[in-house]
Amino acid sequence: MRRCTLIRGPPGTGKTHTACAIVDTWLRQFQALSGAVSRSRVLVVTQSNVGALNIQERMDQFHIHAVRVGMQLRADELLSQRYFRDNLEPEDIRALERASREGDDGGLKSLL
Repeated sequence: MRRCTLIRGPPGTGKTHTACAIVDTWLRQFQALSGAVSRSRVLVVTQSNVGALNIQERMDQFHIHAVRVGMQLRADELLSQRYFRDNLEPEDIRALERASREGDDGGLKSLL
């Protein structure tokens, strides 16, 4: 099932909360239809890094596992995210750890 929702509005009008509530509803509906807890994925896109961080933090309040990715994130920022490691193979995690130690975040592009 594919759905798309656009949320726009001035600051302080509840866009972040609304987006998270919509995602939460979609995931609950999918779970009810499938009859099992699944590893469904929802892509949330924001205009700014701050918006992405706000969404990620609010998703945590909804108990939704969220990972924030982007070309501006360093390897250590990705590795520090609670659910990021759960979605990678061990060799990819090792490559990111190596990139983080060496300060070479150029290798992130191959993972993202």
